[in-house]
Amino acid sequence: MVLGMWQYYYTIRDEFCQPLLYTKFKKKEVDHVREERDRIRLMLYRNTLTNAWLVNRLEERGVITEKTEMSSVLRGVRKGAKAETIIKTSLEILDDYESKMGVCE
Repeated sequence: MVLGMWQYYYTIRDEFCQPLLYTKFKKKEVDHVREERDRIRLMLYRNTLTNAWLVNRLEERGVITEKTEMSSVLRGVRKGAKAETIIKTSLEILDDYESKMGVCE
């Protein structure tokens, strides 16, 4: 990703304060990704579902992951294409689940 000098950067540190884990993002990107992760956690909590349940549903959709990897993605420790796929597919699964179960926000 190439960003011009005119754009603002937002530096975040790993949520668990591990030293030397700094990543540069635009602030909007950070807020959007964090919002999606928070939405997944909220939907799991609201429906009393576990990460293990979500991992099984992801495997049914062809996204192979483990509970530890899922946890790292939701905490924001793992980033990249696979993490984005996990987040996107998780939101689709949970949106589908809530629409079928008639959950109101």
